[in-house]
Amino acid sequence: MSEKPYVANFNSAISYLKIGQNDLAKDSIARALPQVPQEEKSADNPVYLKILALAARFAIEEKDYETARRYIGEGLGLNAGHADLLFLNALIAMDGAHYEEMFAEFVKYLLACSTEGNVYYDYDYTNQAAVLEVLQRLLPMAYERIRDREPFRTVVEKLCTTSENELLKKAYEHMLAVDKTH
Repeated sequence: MSEKPYVANFNSAISYLKIGQNDLAKDSIARALPQVPQEEKSADNPVYLKILALAARFAIEEKDYETARRYIGEGLGLNAGHADLLFLNALIAMDGAHYEEMFAEFVKYLLACSTEGNVYYDYDYTNQAAVLEVLQRLLPMAYERIRDREPFRTVVEKLCTTSENELLKKAYEHMLAVDKTH
């Protein structure tokens, strides 16, 4: 059985990215998007969600946030806990100085990083470097810039007590450190 055209274009995009040919990767993703049959646009199709994440990433790189949000929204509509899409959504919020939204997206991202979907969805932004960047720099930066931090602190504190999420516990520690200095 031959490979589906959208999968072939996706695989080409990945290969192009590995050799630094971003323009060719963008072209492959642009070809792949309309090739995905409607019935295969689902949370059970990790290739489609990865295509959406790459399309959003490329749109962000071009500062086309409206297009990026459309791809992210479509993907999160299928899988609200998709770590890469949450990460990209937080970056858009950061670029627009929407720190409350950025903070919320990164909290959801940290929850998603702790799920079993990491292998199935082959995330790009759940590696140790990305998680540390969120924990040590991006989330505290967003938290620091929120005017009324107490509701955000309360929600994260409750999440820490109701879940055994170690990443959220570390985030909460960083939040408390921000509170002590500001």
